Formats: sequence, C-alpha cells, structure tokens
Amino acid sequence: DPEKAAQAAETPAKFAQIYNQELGVVDRCVICHLGMENPLMDGAKNPHKVHPGDLLASHPYQKIGCTICHEGQGLATTLEDVHGNVPHWDRPLLTGEFTQATCTKCHHDDEIPQAPELTRGKHLLQELGCVGCHRTHEMSERDKSTEDEKAGPRLAVIGSKASRSWLNKWLINPKDYLPKGKMPDYHLNSQEANALAAYLVTFKDKAIDVALSQSSFHSPVVARLLGVRSIYMNDNEHALGNVPAFVAASTILVPECLSEENLRRQFASRRKVCRYPGVKEGIYLHRLEPRLRANGHRKRRASIYVRPEPRTAQYYNGSLNFLDELLIGLAREADVTMLPRDRVQVAHYGQPCFDGVRVVEGALDIGEIAPDCDLFIGAGGT
Repeated sequence: DPEKAAQAAETPAKFAQIYNQELGVVDRCVICHLGMENPLMDGAKNPHKVHPGDLLASHPYQKIGCTICHEGQGLATTLEDVHGNVPHWDRPLLTGEFTQATCTKCHHDDEIPQAPELTRGKHLLQELGCVGCHRTHEMSERDKSTEDEKAGPRLAVIGSKASRSWLNKWLINPKDYLPKGKMPDYHLNSQEANALAAYLVTFKDKAIDVALSQSSFHSPVVARLLGVRSIYMNDNEHALGNVPAFVAASTILVPECLSEENLRRQFASRRKVCRYPGVKEGIYLHRLEPRLRANGHRKRRASIYVRPEPRTAQYYNGSLNFLDELLIGLAREADVTMLPRDRVQVAHYGQPCFDGVRVVEGALDIGEIAPDCDLFIGAGGT
C-alpha cells in the first residue's frame, strides 16, 4: 500500500523503553517490535509480527517488559547485543519452546497449560527416575541428619550454577563431559533434552535474599540475572563500571559527597539512591576507637604506614613511584611499612635501595595497623 508506506516513512524515529524497578527490568525491545498487539501483523516477519498466542492478555508487556520471559539483553540497542549472543552475556534470547523455561520465575509449582515444554520436562524428571540419584529439593537441618546423601550431585540449585545450553549438552551425552561419571546415557532426543533442561534451569538457589557489594560491578548484574535483589555501594564517581551496576542494582548506597549530576550521568535512578554521611571507612573505623585509646605504650621510633598510588585505577593519571625519595628518607628516622597494591609494587619496593622499609606482600588487617600507626600516608584510593 503506497499510502501506508508513505505514512510509515514520515513517522519519526523515537526511543522507547519499559522500566519496572520491582522486577529489575529495563527493556528497549519495543523500539523495533512495534506490532506485538496488532492482529494485522499476523504472518509478518520479525520484528514487526504480532506476538503469538494470547499470553499478552495475562502478561502485559507494558508493565512486565520482555526479557522477564524472553531473556536477552534489554538495555542494549543493537540487534546482536539485544539478543545476547555476545561474549560475557550468559542469558541470550530464548527462542521457540525454550521460552517456557522462565515461567517458573513466577509460576513455581503450577501446571502451566501454556508451557507444555516446561511441563514435559517436569514429568520427564520423574519418568526417567532422576530423583533416585539426585536430590531435587532443599533439605532442612533435620533432613540432613536423618537421610543419606544420594549418589548424584544435588539438582536443587542447578539453575544457579549451570546454563541451559550446558545442561542440554550434558543430558544428550553425559559421558562427553565426564567419561568416568556414573550418569547413564538415556538416549534423549533433542526435544526431550530441551524440555528437561528447560525445567532444570528453573531450580534456583532461593536462600539468597539479597546481594551486597562494595565496588564489585559484576555483583548487581549477576544478581539481577538470578532474580535476586542487590545493594550496590560505591564511592568512586568516575568508575565506568558504575553504569551497568547502577542500572542492575535494586538499591544504590553512596556517600553524601557524590554529586547528583555524576550519578544521573551514570544512569543511577534517584529512587534507588540512598546516601550516608562521611566516608565508607567510618563504618568499621569507629569500632577501633576503644583500642586506639587503650594504645598508650611509648615506642622508640614512630611508625609510618604508606599506601602508594593506585596506578591501575581508572581515575588515576598521576605520576608513578613519586614517593621513592620520601620513603628512603623516612626509613632513616622511623619504622616505615609499605602496603603495596599489586605484585609490581611489591617487586619495586623490594629493591635494595629501600632497605629498612617493611613491605607487606599480602593483606594487613586495619585492626593491626591502627593501634601501631602514628602517621599514615596515602597516595590515593583506600
């Protein structure tokens, strides 16, 4: 229809996304998939085709998004990235009957008529006698003391440990992964393996209520993939890893000094952000106050602890090893302890010219440092 084609050509391109904080969903699929509810698009090719079946009647995509069921990378804006067939993304787009694997995110013990593949996998688990060797439920402490462990590994949380693609390969040919393993080959066809893998991947570790991390960019992303709430703490407003972490986290905990503008630039939703006074070190340093007050013994020489520059940090663009002359001079007058950040610095400060400087190769607890320290010199970072 030339008239409709002309109308379509005049329609301006626009950005669209679905956001659901409770589900941890930020989906941009609707930028391309415009015909999901239009029956006139039945038979059209993707991304314009109507959504199959009647699932949208009970699962409105405007509220719950798309990736909650279909997986993929909802935040992405290119076709390959959106479908998740890229490195370091282990939840690619589910296609065909495999889409049913996500139904148990909400429908745990139900028989789901609209998910025959998932229901088939549930029945196969019983029919094949898997429960004879594998425990498929979490045990209470009483169960652990009264029931013997089964021959095979527990499947109760297998969905939190293995991907559906790995499970599928394992079920089709167990000996290919573990030649000397006890798992028999059930000669499953691809449809049966798909159904069983779809059901097994729903066995998640429900004991994890919330994930808490400080500056670990990966933690909130993984937590979101597993459907677990997360609290993300960070006091470095220049870290590029904040972007995925801020988007994926349920709650963002930052010090009051971080500017709202920088948080907004890194996609931190104001509704998620909670602020605390001072610096994060105050959380544990205040506990040392009684020990510091009790440390009244007199020392022959002052104790100085030194933390060198964070040479590999994204925010650091200063000089390297600029404390060298200062350290050599301080070592003549005081007991100097160097707290290097990596092996390169361990090797550097282990040179003969730094004779008299104590170099700590591993971690040193703050409880050991604080009572002995008269002066702390830090060249950036913690």
